[in-house]
Amino acid sequence: MFGSNTNTSTGGFGSNGNQQGGRGGFRNYGGNSNYNNSNSNGGGYQRRGSSRSRGRGRGRGRGRGRGSGGYGGGLKLATNIAQFSGAIDAHRKQGSKYGISAVAIWKESKKIFTGGLDGIIKMYDYQGNMTTEQQEGLEIGALCFASGWLFVGYLNPGMPGQNAGFVKAYNFNNQPVETFNFAVNDQFPAAHHAQVKSICVSGEMLMTASLDRTVKAWKYNLQANAWSLIGSYGGQQSHDVGVTVVTSFKDKVYSGAEDGQLKVWDAMSGNQVNAIMAHNGTVSGIVGWEANNMSVIISAAQDSTVQVFQLDALGQPNNQNIAPLFVYKPHKPKPFASIQTAILGNGTHVILCGYQDGAIQVFDLPDFTDLGYLDGHRRNHPISALLIDETEKLLFASSIDGNLNCFNLS
Repeated sequence: MFGSNTNTSTGGFGSNGNQQGGRGGFRNYGGNSNYNNSNSNGGGYQRRGSSRSRGRGRGRGRGRGRGSGGYGGGLKLATNIAQFSGAIDAHRKQGSKYGISAVAIWKESKKIFTGGLDGIIKMYDYQGNMTTEQQEGLEIGALCFASGWLFVGYLNPGMPGQNAGFVKAYNFNNQPVETFNFAVNDQFPAAHHAQVKSICVSGEMLMTASLDRTVKAWKYNLQANAWSLIGSYGGQQSHDVGVTVVTSFKDKVYSGAEDGQLKVWDAMSGNQVNAIMAHNGTVSGIVGWEANNMSVIISAAQDSTVQVFQLDALGQPNNQNIAPLFVYKPHKPKPFASIQTAILGNGTHVILCGYQDGAIQVFDLPDFTDLGYLDGHRRNHPISALLIDETEKLLFASSIDGNLNCFNLS
């Protein structure tokens, strides 16, 4: 419910409770894998056993199981919300650095991209068949897909002995696929001086956030056939520490940093609108939500809290004393790794919260009623991404365990 209490964990917050493009890029594979194919390199979702018959915790009430997952000990499963369809061992090659660090969806073509800590990007169809693969540097930090473009943030040596944050764009609107490299200038042929952690689109502009403390805005120059740097939000430095999240909602851009600070920017001018210390730990997710005549910004962090802010209040210039409408905090500390909102088939609004320990919990909105957990990922492997295809009613969840899980939303 709305009110002055901002540290409760129940009740909800609602009234009712620059280089020219080149050719080439992705390497193609034949799509001949079956849905139940267990080949971790080829494709096809792997069916797994029922969560009721595997992965039980030891002893009574011990919670989540070992190995490939399972919830035991009386934790409520959200089987009425989402049904587990299968999993792809997308980035779990033995002998290499494994784990999925980023995911993007091409909804129109029913394709999903995964980016790994191994520096590889893979593209799968919705049946789980891998169709393309591309090596991009040392480690993938961020993926974003919009209007036929795939944007990739990755870590690679920028100069001898120094890693830098690179951004590359693949234009799937043209065949063969065009590639574009983002560069600050000729002297520094990279987008950032450190790993790129988040990418989003706002209108015709692309925003990239990096551990080098900056959020940068880019725009495609049709005449030059290149992505050009417009500028850095806030000037030379957007935050005092590394920026971990950037997202757009309506006419504003929101960024979160390692110190828990949340900043609001005017998307077009790049001017800072507001800045608040929302959290006591690294911000891991920011989403905008609008329904029932309500507009809010929801942020999650490694301080084990989800905070909800009224959009209008957060957008007031220099309103640094704004208090959240609602704060959710688990009974025991559980740092958040990612969040996402969705609308179920019956019209129910929900928020999905991915934890650092590998759990995914579902709450309804705006009441924040606990609807249960989703099964499927390994224990103590953070949930790196939660993405929704609203049309197909599919949820894709990725983890540092290397698995991409698919759920059918009810």
